[in-house]
Amino acid sequence: MLTSIENIEKTPLIFIVVPFISSYGVFMFQNIYYDANMDFLEALINRSVMCKQKIGYDCKGSRLLSTPVNNPDGFAPFGYWLSRGNKKMDYWGGSFPGSFKCECGLLGTCFDPDKWCNCDSGHDGWLWDGGEITEKQYLPVTALHFGDTGTPMDSKEGRYHLGPLECSGDTLFENAMTFRQIDAAIELPKLEMGHRGDIFFEFKTTLSSAMVLLHCTGENGDFLR
Repeated sequence: MLTSIENIEKTPLIFIVVPFISSYGVFMFQNIYYDANMDFLEALINRSVMCKQKIGYDCKGSRLLSTPVNNPDGFAPFGYWLSRGNKKMDYWGGSFPGSFKCECGLLGTCFDPDKWCNCDSGHDGWLWDGGEITEKQYLPVTALHFGDTGTPMDSKEGRYHLGPLECSGDTLFENAMTFRQIDAAIELPKLEMGHRGDIFFEFKTTLSSAMVLLHCTGENGDFLR
């Protein structure tokens, strides 16, 4: 299974120009709309083996995450994205949650070695930060915020790109296993608080009659069904 959900207003490889914004704390706000509703997208993402969405920012003197970040509580980026749960995210495409970095910051290849994003150098030529977001629990991107794009009187510019949500694989049917012993068992990991999911069993057997035994443990004791 390979599914691609297009953003209604975005086309791959097309960069959208961010309007001039010079005041700190003032942002361009862009909601992202998709061809499917959020309930469908969430079900698709949860069932898929892998999902990704590419995000990029072209900058000319326009800063992005305002790095380095010495105190997480003081994180005040010029540009950021919102997750499926409307959470303000603290990393850019190609990096990972909680890093406060772009991809070049992880690799140590940023234009300014003291910064964690190419764009945070404030360089007066064109630079780029971007990569894929692959953390399924945060996808898809629901909104984008950008600032520090200057005024018509200076040379600052910013352009963003957001690709489609792409998912592949089907966890419902790709986790098949064969029992070769009559008392074989599957042990499932504990479901962490704050997460949710579906458990689906489908059995095929050569026996004319068979019994499936489910054993659950919890705060109220053990259960057999």
